[in-house]
Amino acid sequence: MASFFAIPTLAGQAALAAALNGEGDITIAEMVVGDGNGSPTTPLETQTTLVHVVATVPISSATRAGNVTTFDALLDENTGGFMVREAGLLDDDGQLLFVASTAETEKLTTAQNAFDVLTLGLQVIVSETANVTLQPPPGSLVSIAEQIRAPFITVDSATLASPPGSPASDNCYLVPAGAGGAWVGNANNLAQWNGEAWVFKIVPVTHLIGVADTGQYLKRTATGWVEVFLPIFRTSRAALLFYGMM
Repeated sequence: MASFFAIPTLAGQAALAAALNGEGDITIAEMVVGDGNGSPTTPLETQTTLVHVVATVPISSATRAGNVTTFDALLDENTGGFMVREAGLLDDDGQLLFVASTAETEKLTTAQNAFDVLTLGLQVIVSETANVTLQPPPGSLVSIAEQIRAPFITVDSATLASPPGSPASDNCYLVPAGAGGAWVGNANNLAQWNGEAWVFKIVPVTHLIGVADTGQYLKRTATGWVEVFLPIFRTSRAALLFYGMM
C-alpha cells in the first residue's frame, strides 16, 4: 500500500523553531500543487519547491482544534487538467515550509466538460503549541465559530435586505447589495450571528456557497456572485503533517 505523508522542510523547521522561541507567528499564505512530473514523490526536507508545480492557490480556510491546524485550498472548476501527486504550504514570503506526497488525484476542468471542484486539505500537528501560531493571510476565509469550511458554505439566505429581527445563534447569511441596518457596508460578505453581534467575513474569489432557502449554489467572483449548476464537490485530505517539538 502506498504511503502518503508530509514533513517540514528545512525552512519550515527553522520557522517552527523561531515560533517556539517567541520570535513571531507563521503565516501560511498559499498551497502549491504538483504532478510529480508524472511519478509519485517522496518529500525531502531539503526541498525548496515541488518536483513539478502545476498550480498555486490561496488558502481558502483554516481551522484550529488543539494542536491541529487544518489548511484548505480550493482548486476551482477552471484549475486543472493534471494529476495531483504532491502539495506543499508556502509562507507569505513564498518559502516552502511543508511538503507532502499525496494520493494520485485527477483534477479536471470545464474545458474537459467536467465541473470539478476539489478541496485539498493539509493538517499541521505541532506537539508544543504554546508559542506557535499558524495562520492564513488577511483576507482568507477563516472559519466563523469553527464552522465555515471548504468546499462550500451553506447560508440561510442570500436575499434578505436587512438582518432578521431574532436570529438564532450561528445563523449565517450572504449580505446582498444595498443591505441596511447592521449589514450596511458589508455587501457580498458573509454575516453570522454569534449570539450577541453580527460577525462579518470576506469571501475569497472562486469560493462557493449553498443557499438553503433557494437550493442554489453561488460562486464568488471579483465583482459579486454568480449562480453555478450541478457542481461536483470533492474533498481530499491528502496528507497528515506531523511535527513534534519535545
